[in-house]
Amino acid sequence: NGWIDWNMSVDRTGCPRHVAGGFAAPLFAEDDWRFEKTVSYHYIRQIARTIRPGAVLIGCSVFGKAVEAAAAENRDGSIGVVLFNDSADEITVSIRLDGSICDATLPAHTLNTVIIGR
Repeated sequence: NGWIDWNMSVDRTGCPRHVAGGFAAPLFAEDDWRFEKTVSYHYIRQIARTIRPGAVLIGCSVFGKAVEAAAAENRDGSIGVVLFNDSADEITVSIRLDGSICDATLPAHTLNTVIIGR
């Protein structure tokens, strides 16, 4: 899956935009050249630090509907894992790779990332 974030930055009225009504953006620019980082900025930043340019998507699976996951092998051989807990409860997940298992606790309603070094 993927998406295109059309505008990296918009002003307080949401402009410029290509569709009437438009969408929010990761950064809100002020007239005095200051800017405000939104929640989506922090999500994009965290994912970009975990799954690096040139990474190759690898298979992963989850049990249940509360956690979404994606994993990729970075060029340096590390594995970047992104885990989203969409539930109102803390959830502990097990990450298994090459026969090794580690547990990670995901607080409620959080995006979590793990980098497994090689």
